Amino acid sequence: MVKFLYQQTSQATRESIVTLHSMKGAPSGGTLATIFNIFETYTLKQILAAGKPGSMSALPIATMPSGGLLSTLLGVRAVPALGTLVNSIQAAADGPLVHRSWSLYRTSAVQFQEQADAYGATFNFSCYMNARNIFTGALMTLALALSSVFLLIPPVRWLLAKLVTQAGSGATEEESQYDFLEYRGLAISANDQDHQRAFGKLRFDGSAYHVTAIFMVEAAATLLYDGDDVPARKMQGGLLTPATLGDAYVDRLRRAGLIVETRMLR
Repeated sequence: MVKFLYQQTSQATRESIVTLHSMKGAPSGGTLATIFNIFETYTLKQILAAGKPGSMSALPIATMPSGGLLSTLLGVRAVPALGTLVNSIQAAADGPLVHRSWSLYRTSAVQFQEQADAYGATFNFSCYMNARNIFTGALMTLALALSSVFLLIPPVRWLLAKLVTQAGSGATEEESQYDFLEYRGLAISANDQDHQRAFGKLRFDGSAYHVTAIFMVEAAATLLYDGDDVPARKMQGGLLTPATLGDAYVDRLRRAGLIVETRMLR
């Protein structure tokens, strides 16, 4: 999406916003076990440090934009074209990866000038979930905060681990046949006078675990079969991110059944 905005407007991106717009599905026992094990293995200080937006970036990131008073008090943000948004449980995992993608292209600007220009020097990223309205969003924020507190208490964490779906089990293929997920996002031009925005949508009709397998297999296929023009191949290793797989990766995802759409908004 960032590259699309630059190609359409010749402007760097000030901010990219991605939201989990809608989904149907249930977490597997393995996913839940991973969440509990994180709190068993690492201290709260380590978890918070790892989840900071710039924790994996090779460069200092710009100051995160403020969502205003509503966002501060309720954890809710209203964004035109995306709706009412609330802070996502994925933010701690996705934010550091996206900022690392930005920094990898910025530190390789001579080799990847187009991508570096697309992200821009002051690029930032925000990750949200869609909420039906402000009231629902505030309740989601409260539920997320309470869940985090419960996970910090060892006896409560032990009890919850016993009550949820256990590792090695989860929804059957029949139970997940109507699962789906859809992400939407905006890339906002760094030029405030232009007010140009690129809208993007990614959707997959099927299980989240099915699409995770597609992401992993197609990433490997991109590295193996799509030639030396793939940015990750040119970078010759290191702690890379999916963004360094380039357009060839997106093309593979589309052929595998994902819907990936982008368009300019006025």
